[in-house]
Amino acid sequence: MLNKYRLTWAPEGKTIAIVEAKDAKTARKMAPQPYRKYLGEVAVTLMGFRGAIWAKPGMLLLGGVPSVASSWFDTREEAWAWLEAMTDGQAHKIDYQAVETR
Repeated sequence: MLNKYRLTWAPEGKTIAIVEAKDAKTARKMAPQPYRKYLGEVAVTLMGFRGAIWAKPGMLLLGGVPSVASSWFDTREEAWAWLEAMTDGQAHKIDYQAVETR
């Protein structure tokens, strides 16, 4: 299975590419020129999405917690599906919900 990786040029912190590869080592080798000449300066981050929910001030979500976040999903759609399932019946308690990207 291929995962999405973000390639970042470390000296500037600039994203140089988003690639699909089987692992981080293979993803690093897919850096575009001229960055490929300096692979040690290319940071590789596995991309993913997760849902996060925060309760209104003074309220708690199911389970007695003020906020909750999912594990990481491969697609934004999976994260939104998790959010929809978790917010069912709790809409009156929710202050903010979002899909976060790493």
